[in-house]
Parts: sequence; C-alpha cells; structure tokens
Amino acid sequence: MKNFLVLFTAVIFSSVLGFSQGSKITGRIIAEENQKPIAHAHIDLMSMDSVIINQTVTGTNGRFQFQDVSEGSYRVAITHLEYEGLIFNLSVYKNTELGNISLKEKQYDIEVISVSGAGNLTRLDRELIIPAE
Repeated sequence: MKNFLVLFTAVIFSSVLGFSQGSKITGRIIAEENQKPIAHAHIDLMSMDSVIINQTVTGTNGRFQFQDVSEGSYRVAITHLEYEGLIFNLSVYKNTELGNISLKEKQYDIEVISVSGAGNLTRLDRELIIPAE
C-alpha cells in the first residue's frame, strides 16, 4: 500500500509539472553584412496588442531564449543601438527555434561639423609650491 501511495503521488506530481511547463522560443541575432552575432540586442515578447510580456538580451554569441511561453500569437520586437529595429508576428504552439535573424546596420547622414578654437595661450606668472611634510 505504501509503494502504491508513493507511485500515485509521483504520477500526479509529474503530470502537474508536465502541464504547467510552457513552450520555449530560441533564436540568434546576426549582422546582415557579415553574418557575425550581435551581442546586447534587446528582444521584447509582446501580446498582439503590443503589451510587453517578457524581455531578454542576447549574449555575446547573439543567442536569446524565452522560456515558459504559453501557446498563442505574439509580436516580437528586436532593437539595438547600432542596427535597424525589426518587428514581426509569431505563432507559438510548441518549442520554437527562430534560427538566424539578421539586422541591417543603421546608416547615419551627418552634416559637416566644423570645430574652431582660439589661438590664445595663457601662461601662469606665479607658481604655487606646497611644502611636503
């Protein structure tokens, strides 16, 4: 009877854990120009009405992961200071591997900047000497 009770408890506990686990979303962010991984890219997992559900940042290898994601439709936003952002819709029904996601490098158009300075040099006429102890 004791063995039956232990087995019954183990089966119930494992089935509860099995149903409570959600799906996993993984991927890798790379640069479009050279296919190198992009570190520190910010990824938002949002509902379809753009409410943020979870956030993560890529590691030095460009990889990211969301765990315990419920099945359904989501919006994913990827941003980085040096690259153009990307937003796309995603349907999750089981563990999802997005593979390599490439971002384009931002292009900045900067107008000419001129720097000028005065040629005056000021010299000290006295020197302050502080005696050491």
